[in-house]
Amino acid sequence: MKKEKNAEFCQNLAKLRKEKGLKMKDVAISIGANPTTYRKYESGDLEPGFITLVKLADFYNTSTDVLLGRTMYDRTDLIDQIALAYRLSKSQKGMLTAYLYMDGKIRETLLDGILQLADGVHTTKKDAPVVARFFQRHINQTSAEYSYDLENSDNWETVPIVDCPEANEADFIVVVDGDSMEPTFHNGDNVFVKLAEEVLPNHIGLFRLGEQAYIKRYGENCLLSDNSDYPSIFASEDESITCIGTVIGLADVLESSYC
Repeated sequence: MKKEKNAEFCQNLAKLRKEKGLKMKDVAISIGANPTTYRKYESGDLEPGFITLVKLADFYNTSTDVLLGRTMYDRTDLIDQIALAYRLSKSQKGMLTAYLYMDGKIRETLLDGILQLADGVHTTKKDAPVVARFFQRHINQTSAEYSYDLENSDNWETVPIVDCPEANEADFIVVVDGDSMEPTFHNGDNVFVKLAEEVLPNHIGLFRLGEQAYIKRYGENCLLSDNSDYPSIFASEDESITCIGTVIGLADVLESSYC
């Protein structure tokens, strides 16, 4: 939210609340926020995040644009900012755009349909037989102190996985070591890797630096962790960052007893 729009947002928020004859505490409870936090929204001392903004718009049966006092140009700019911040794909950005242009009633109907569909998909997946295939996985986890050799056949094992679209695109699987990429990836996760000489900035890839391999986001001459507890890893004059491939998703590896 731009600073010059902050005052208008506060006025709009207070106006909608008063029109409904509600107290700040009532609105806070309805959207799952702390009353003190909500009070700061109306005073301008705190700006709500995107999810809270959508909750407020839905609660008042209006659009985020009405709350923010945005023009059509501003709306497009907001969508672009959200798409960049959350690294949305083109199709995800399109869905977000359509959602923000809907009124509150249509949004409620859409969300109900999505929940019903998701429940149906979950039931179908639970009852459907597992389609399996075999895939190559590197025997060493990332971040281990050894030369990450992809050419040595002794470094590979064949594991059964649940077939999925990512498997058709990937070249192999590696196992994540540690919690530096949480919450995106967790320790022990199996991830698909597609061989690539470079990864776009802020995208996750498998990299080699000296005698170690890392699954990280690619920054400018450094490797970034999603877990803020871990510092960035920088290349040195003696050791450069080498991209092995791009990470394209999680692999569902089946128990060995399956085969």
